[in-house]
Amino acid sequence: MNTAVAPANAAVSVGSDFRRLTWRRGGLAPSPSSARAEAELAGVAHLDNDRLYDRVLGRHNAALERLLRAAAPDLAAAVRKLDLILRHQVFELTFGEASLAALKHDLARLAAGG
Repeated sequence: MNTAVAPANAAVSVGSDFRRLTWRRGGLAPSPSSARAEAELAGVAHLDNDRLYDRVLGRHNAALERLLRAAAPDLAAAVRKLDLILRHQVFELTFGEASLAALKHDLARLAAGG
């Protein structure tokens, strides 16, 4: 639950570009918007507006789910995928099992040379 109260006139951007992230060799495709999306979520976490936070978190999690289910092209991207899973505690989310299964599939494919 958010506990801090923001001024009534506080402007908060809720336009997330997290959904534009894609995998490339070596990790995530370069995207300054990914850092902005993470900052956006952090920016609304302190507000006393649970509806706004839930909306931003819902978009963030939906994009994260799509990203984590997508195939990693190489081992470095798979490592980055694991980092995202751990940092966002994805294993606790409804799509956590599918994300871990996708990572397992990536690792098996990469270990087999493909």
